[in-house]
Amino acid sequence: AIQKNEQKIKTVEVKAERTEKKLEQVDQRMMETNKNLEDSLVRLEMDRASFYLRFQNITEAKDEDLGTLMAELIAETLERDTQEVIREIDEAYRVQTNYAKRHRLSREVHVRSARKNVRDIIYK
Repeated sequence: AIQKNEQKIKTVEVKAERTEKKLEQVDQRMMETNKNLEDSLVRLEMDRASFYLRFQNITEAKDEDLGTLMAELIAETLERDTQEVIREIDEAYRVQTNYAKRHRLSREVHVRSARKNVRDIIYK
């Protein structure tokens, strides 16, 4: 009777060890998957951000047409036609940032361009 109990205890211990090993493997796979997901997310965010331009210290007006205003500023900088720049801008909007709020500055302007090369031209 005692030998049977000892044998059962040993088999239970062996099963427990196997289960622990399997859990460690599953945990390892989950960590790898999470790392891959984080990397993918970072790449997606960087790709999305490549179409945006951020402008600071653009004074706000009550009835401003932000798209036209930004197109004029960009056209002046690039020495191009305003209409050409307007066609390249998808959207322009203001974003409240903590920095701007803390220092009582006007909100940041984000301009999304239709093509990535527009942003690259401006940065050069």
